[in-house]
Amino acid sequence: MACGSESAAHRFSLTGILGTSFATTNAQGTTQVLSLGGNNVSIGQVGSSNQPLFTGGGALGMTWDCSNGRLRMEVEGRWGDPLSGTATGFVHVNGTRLLRPTCRSG
Repeated sequence: MACGSESAAHRFSLTGILGTSFATTNAQGTTQVLSLGGNNVSIGQVGSSNQPLFTGGGALGMTWDCSNGRLRMEVEGRWGDPLSGTATGFVHVNGTRLLRPTCRSG
C-alpha cells in the first residue's frame, strides 16, 4: 500500500458535531459502615438525576488516496453540558438517623 507519495492526492476535512445525550446518574447506598464503641454507624447518600444534555464538538482529518483505497486519519473533540442533581447524605447510628445534609451539584 503506497500512501502519502507525491503522486497521491490528499484532502483536509473539518467537521462539526451537534447533538444531545440522555444522561442518568444515581447516588445510592451505604458507603461506609463502622463499629464505634459497640454502635453501628452507617454513612451514605441517596439521589438521582435524569436529563437531556447538549453536546457539541468538532473533528479535523486528513485523507490520502492510496493504490488500494483511502487512508483517513482524524482527531475528534467533544463537549457536553454538565450533569447536575441533588444527593441527600445520611448518618445512621444503630438504624437511627442523626444527620441528613443535602448537596447540590451543577
